[in-house]
Amino acid sequence: MKKIIRIVSAFLLLLALSGCAASNGHDTLNAKDKPLTWQGKKEKPFGKFEYRKLDEAEAKKLLEDKFLVELPQYYEDINIVFNKHFETEASKLEPVEYSITANGESLYFRAINKYSQNEELKLFTYIDFEYQFDQEKKQATLKNQTITIANPTQEGQLPKNDFEETVKDLSSLMNMNIRKNLEDLQTLMDKEKGKLGDAVLQVYENTKDAKAANELQKSIAVELNEQEHIIQTFFYITDTIDEDQ
Repeated sequence: MKKIIRIVSAFLLLLALSGCAASNGHDTLNAKDKPLTWQGKKEKPFGKFEYRKLDEAEAKKLLEDKFLVELPQYYEDINIVFNKHFETEASKLEPVEYSITANGESLYFRAINKYSQNEELKLFTYIDFEYQFDQEKKQATLKNQTITIANPTQEGQLPKNDFEETVKDLSSLMNMNIRKNLEDLQTLMDKEKGKLGDAVLQVYENTKDAKAANELQKSIAVELNEQEHIIQTFFYITDTIDEDQ
């Protein structure tokens, strides 16, 4: 009888250990955050390579065929939001520039959108993804993301002058509810008017709540120029869900 109990106990322990080894934080990740990240099997680091001035097809082929990674599901939706808010009869999208840099266990992807008006560049957007290779787990993960809207004009106005709507649309893609945060930002800028020149202000961050909600870590910040107009907006996503297990 004791022998049977020991065998059963050993079997249950083996099942438990096997389950732990097979699972990771992505298995329990909030469903609304799953389109924001990517993780897959990979046997070797990325090596050392640098590719500039790629078109979309070339960039995707390199990512998928050479480096064995993929863009997150929501990537195309980012560009839809960009073009919805930044393309007008006067503001035109130039050909998108892509670049990929591999450095050992890290792989960097960048897409640059340029919007011009009367042949003069008025607005830039950057999509930056960093993938990291884990030698022990033999897998690659989309670890860090930065989405940037850069408006170098002194007035800081977007083509449709719709800053709040643009930020709401992008943050909705990233599973962030920021209506109250935008109200707080405007209140701060009104209250501290004349004191915020060249400041960088945090609009949103979920670092304290991300683990309990099984979400990725996210934040939004804005940079002001000397005249206190918003000239850059940053959206950050960091995948620490495996580390939190």
